Amino acid sequence: MTKTGLIFTLIGIVSLINSCEIDPNKQVDEGKVENEYYTSDEIGWTIQIPSGWRIMLKNQLDKNQDKGMDLVQETIDTIVDYSGLKHLISFQKNKANVLQSTSEPFELEYEGEWEENNEFVKVLIT
Repeated sequence: MTKTGLIFTLIGIVSLINSCEIDPNKQVDEGKVENEYYTSDEIGWTIQIPSGWRIMLKNQLDKNQDKGMDLVQETIDTIVDYSGLKHLISFQKNKANVLQSTSEPFELEYEGEWEENNEFVKVLIT
């Protein structure tokens, strides 16, 4: 293939990819996106997606989550079970402006567990 043919092929592929619309509802684990609003009935939350921001792709969120959790587990030298974590809505304007939201059910196994977990999280982030 000539250089010109390769360039036109690449331009065609990029145009095709850009013309495909991404279903925003396939980028969340829970909730729905309608008319620029995300709603989670499970947690009773609605947020408007700002104009000019794009919904982040789930496969990228999964990669970011795995990388982040690996770093957390290395830092605290403990395996963290995040299998119950659900991606809610995540959107991005540019590299510096990102909103990511997740939820995870918390079922108390004993009195005071919530408080202990809160204290542990505070220690991790300070």
